[in-house]
Amino acid sequence: MEGHSSRRGFLRSLMRESARTAQEAGKLLGPPEPPSRGPAPAAPPQREVVLERAKAAARTVTLEELVELGAELGLRDRLDDLRELARPSARMTSPTLDDHPAGDWLFEPSAGLLEEDDRPLWQGERLALVAQLDLDDPALRDVDLPLPRDGRLAFLYAALQAPSGELASHAGAGRVLHLPAPSGPAPSARLSVELTLPRVWSAPVQRLKLDPIEHDAYLTLRRRLATLQDVELEDGFGEPIAYHRVLGYPNETTGLMPTICELASGGEDATDLDAADDDLGRRAARWRLLAQLSADASGPWTLGGSGGRLYFWVDEDDLRHADFSRVWAIAQPQAA
Repeated sequence: MEGHSSRRGFLRSLMRESARTAQEAGKLLGPPEPPSRGPAPAAPPQREVVLERAKAAARTVTLEELVELGAELGLRDRLDDLRELARPSARMTSPTLDDHPAGDWLFEPSAGLLEEDDRPLWQGERLALVAQLDLDDPALRDVDLPLPRDGRLAFLYAALQAPSGELASHAGAGRVLHLPAPSGPAPSARLSVELTLPRVWSAPVQRLKLDPIEHDAYLTLRRRLATLQDVELEDGFGEPIAYHRVLGYPNETTGLMPTICELASGGEDATDLDAADDDLGRRAARWRLLAQLSADASGPWTLGGSGGRLYFWVDEDDLRHADFSRVWAIAQPQAA
């Protein structure tokens, strides 16, 4: 469920206070008793994570429809802001119900698309082809997307080592190649386009300083937008959904990935995000989501053996010029 951006600071404070309390209690109670010599209890079995299938968008809400809906809900003074926030996103969904939601259809058939020697290396690992986007798909013709008009985009990643993207040394672990004249048939992914808005606690929305009435209206607007397009509005409950999307906004709960990209791509490890200042936040606003992919532990590629989500980010100016040479990949493996 969405909330104010201050919740992350509150949770960090609560965790620090709990840690201090535990330390003080340990000092009062003395050293712990030695562990029992009996057999260690068996570890509880790990629950299998099942990925739910994402929906294809039934239609694409236009920018004009979004503005009319915003005015109807009481955001008449924020219509220009809504125009700036709205971004189309291409969903890649399973072509049939028989396909695994994170399966081979994302990149097959790959034969002839990229020879092994054409795939870059990262720290000795040949990057894996994790997805491809058919830029000639008719679903992309009805909307104005900041993407090349033909060929394919190939998304590659060091899936065996699965670097997080939080360190400067992770540069080059994720690559995106534009192939203007690819060989072989196109992937079988079903493409559909939805209009998206960021969550209310995200940095672009927080900068608007919505009052309480506008805040609630914005939440309602996002729900209505999802309903009109018949897509999920992920709220963090239930089983994870296998989202694969190009452009738009990421399905995640921290809002910190642009900051990570800004730091790590500039040669500085993103290990202390609490020290980020307003200037860093302004600079990080140049990063846009290029693609989001979901991995399954039993799928054709994983995040170092785990499921989770993989994100490719690109500088906004580079995106306008179809320059994918400096994309940054961030991996978030599924928690055990």
